[in-house]
Amino acid sequence: TGMVLGLDRDPTTPGILLMHKADRTTPYQIGDGFSRTIIHVSDIKAIVQKLTQAGVTIVRPPTEVASLKLTYSLVRDPDGWMIEFIQTQ
Repeated sequence: TGMVLGLDRDPTTPGILLMHKADRTTPYQIGDGFSRTIIHVSDIKAIVQKLTQAGVTIVRPPTEVASLKLTYSLVRDPDGWMIEFIQTQ
């Protein structure tokens, strides 16, 4: 089951897709739910540089995937959740 929050046809408009298992009866714990939150950004190198300066754990630095025409980076938030940043080319 999913719910779209604030997603628009304009790719520059922010939004989030909230997914959950409809039959789940217990709260999610880190590691047993969805693997990460994905955020589309326009300048991934600047974002990762600011996060690095703030002491955020960088799991994967900006990495280009030429076949998909995108660059992505993975970080961990202070609670241990994975966040993926994507910049399309």
